Amino acid sequence: LGSLLDHKMHLAGMVACCAFQESGILTKRTKFGLCGCPARKTPITCLKAHGYAALEVSNIIKVLFFSNAKLEKPVTFTLLNLKQGIILFWALYMSLVVILNIFDGLKTLKFLPQTWKFSSGNFWFIEQVTKMYSTPSWINGVLFAGAIVWEIVNTVMLWAALATFDGSSNASINSALIVGLALWAAFMVIDEFFLAWSVAIGNSNAMEGHRSLFVSWLVCLMAINLLPNI
Repeated sequence: LGSLLDHKMHLAGMVACCAFQESGILTKRTKFGLCGCPARKTPITCLKAHGYAALEVSNIIKVLFFSNAKLEKPVTFTLLNLKQGIILFWALYMSLVVILNIFDGLKTLKFLPQTWKFSSGNFWFIEQVTKMYSTPSWINGVLFAGAIVWEIVNTVMLWAALATFDGSSNASINSALIVGLALWAAFMVIDEFFLAWSVAIGNSNAMEGHRSLFVSWLVCLMAINLLPNI
């Protein structure tokens, strides 16, 4: 209650001070008002100069005398928020990858009809890449299932890192991003072994896609560790 009263008294003082400035009372003696603002600033302009949001006078009076609310400072975004946004983006991305691959697996096992559209199509792509060595279908299945398990682990790590990251330590985020980097690196090695660059996906190929993801994650890892937590 005491802090709220102090806050209201401080705010009321600034409003009164600026009102006197606007009327010219204070400007006869000083170029600045009691709150430190240049003379002849309106109350609203003064409040904005002190970091308060621009509110109507009626709302200011309501805050001062008729409510327990406080005027809020403008919302600011920090480098810490940027880091949290990076992790949130990759957590959402990997969650979507996992869901699409699971649906693709269910579609391959005929638990879903072939007309089901919401799936990755990655199992079909694996078959196209590995057929140059006449790879058995069960090996393709193992590769696909292993990738899904790896992606699930990485997704859980990303969400856990996001939930616990407060700027005091980058350890959980680093672990999650390194596991993701290892995943894309493994894909790049497999791509090279099976010459996946020869299998086109639209105007590109799997190797280009995995390389782009690897570089993107590496850049994010560097940003997380080089930028300060402010």
